[in-house]
Amino acid sequence: MTLKEILADKELAMHKKKSEIQKTDYSNVLLDSAQKAFNSGIQKLEVLVYEAVIKKERNEEMFKNYLNGWVLNHSVGMRYLKLLFCYDSKELEYIQNKENFDKYYDAILNKDDVQEYFWAILEAKNIEASAVVKGSNFLTPVLSFELIDENTARIKLAISPSNVLDSHKDVHIPNLWKKSLSENKYDLLLQEHQMDFDKVITDSISGELKVYTEMISVKELMSKFQTSKEYNGAEEITPKQQEPSKDTQTTNKRRRN
Repeated sequence: MTLKEILADKELAMHKKKSEIQKTDYSNVLLDSAQKAFNSGIQKLEVLVYEAVIKKERNEEMFKNYLNGWVLNHSVGMRYLKLLFCYDSKELEYIQNKENFDKYYDAILNKDDVQEYFWAILEAKNIEASAVVKGSNFLTPVLSFELIDENTARIKLAISPSNVLDSHKDVHIPNLWKKSLSENKYDLLLQEHQMDFDKVITDSISGELKVYTEMISVKELMSKFQTSKEYNGAEEITPKQQEPSKDTQTTNKRRRN
């Protein structure tokens, strides 16, 4: 939905948002945005983590992709339960949306990607998680890979970090998965959101998948994301050594209309 469509009927826009199961979309976050995020003052993010034992016999294609380090992004198939429309406007009719914007803006890692509005996701239900070619959130790498034997491996995946503006204009707020994690009885790790038997990588019923949240440093997430340079030719992302000037700090503190 465009901003014009949202403003035309905010209640309808929110209803549409809640009625859909959100899946991956191609991230529009550029490398320079990632660099700026790395240099932000935010130290850690709450991350939805999928930790699993995967077997070659269940999904040979994805076993090979993880083994060769070809999986760079992940995505959560989710249903929105509670969300707020955040809009940076001085018009009186949007005063509540402006308050929402001011409340959550400063906690966004990649502030430079915010353009007038975003959705603050306060509660959501994770339906499944998937390995994808390119996700809507750029900080969704493989955190660890351990080959147990030639047919079995243990993986730890960053599925969805909080406080990052993704290509859906969503910002996940910490604790949004709390209720879902306590209620879910069946979790799935899939190949590209495909609900087919041959696209299942593993599941929780088998006892080979654990789903939880963990506070993970931005530095670690960025270092894993950085491996993408081996495949897309991107330059290495490193922290700046010098402190930003006062003028720069003032400019980046808040974007207004």
